[in-house]
Amino acid sequence: MINQKKTHKMTKKSQIQPLTVYNLEEASNLLDINRKTTYRLIKQGELPAKKVGKGYKLLGEHLVNFMGSATIKLHY
Repeated sequence: MINQKKTHKMTKKSQIQPLTVYNLEEASNLLDINRKTTYRLIKQGELPAKKVGKGYKLLGEHLVNFMGSATIKLHY
């Protein structure tokens, strides 16, 4: 079962196009995390994003780097 989950995560990572710009919802789906968590990571500076209008845009390269980075610290 553990191997299956790792494969799922790797599949998500391989779906990310480094030069593609994603909105918050798309990035959350690719990272397999809740939108609120994605928003929190952006606000904490853990995940680079640009505010465009009322939403955020995230570069695929940053998502790939984030997935390969060290432990995520979430503050509740």
